[in-house]
Amino acid sequence: MTTADQLLLAILRQAMRDYIRLDPDSDDVSAEYHIDQGQDFKTAEDFLYNKVPIAFGEMFLTFSDICTVLSIDEIKLKKRIAKSIIEY
Repeated sequence: MTTADQLLLAILRQAMRDYIRLDPDSDDVSAEYHIDQGQDFKTAEDFLYNKVPIAFGEMFLTFSDICTVLSIDEIKLKKRIAKSIIEY
């Protein structure tokens, strides 16, 4: 796995983690969150489900783009995310 692939995988994992674990209605702020939990949840949700791209160097990649590059089945991954989400 190349360094670029490892970085893409890290971005994907962080988005999944934020979407699964963060409270969308929280305004708690800490060093771990970009703005607050709710905003980080929304950013992850937009990336994972609303086709909003994220910056990767000078490129902008969607969830689908990253799955394609990493040869990940995005439908199976979204099912796994849905099974893991924490309800608040």
